Amino acid sequence: RRSCDLHNDAYKGYSVTSGEFTEDSDPEYVIGVPNYNDTLGAVEVYMRWDLDRPINRLKGEQVASYFGHAVAVADMNKDGKDDILVGAPLFMEHRPGGKLSEVGRVYVYLQRREPRFIKDPLILTGTDRK
Repeated sequence: RRSCDLHNDAYKGYSVTSGEFTEDSDPEYVIGVPNYNDTLGAVEVYMRWDLDRPINRLKGEQVASYFGHAVAVADMNKDGKDDILVGAPLFMEHRPGGKLSEVGRVYVYLQRREPRFIKDPLILTGTDRK
């Protein structure tokens, strides 16, 4: 099966950027798939010449958080390697009394070796303050 068949109605390509993750001077594509795996969300990294098989897949942690809604690439830690930032704008936090609050999150995946990232991303969580 082709990759597009596996993501039927997953909004693959909702967000797209590029970066260097294989040290071959050809940029790779970073593609947001916010409805991957029943809305858990994912971001996939593809070689420019092979869009059927991702070389890396970063998965969301909360259903319906829209993980992959936004993707960006930047050298966050100034080590000369591109890192990936992933937005999950609908991430919810539990509040006292069992209430949920939509605060959103940004996940920062630092690149280690091609095309690997740290397993536990740095996480920036928003607030529900107006």
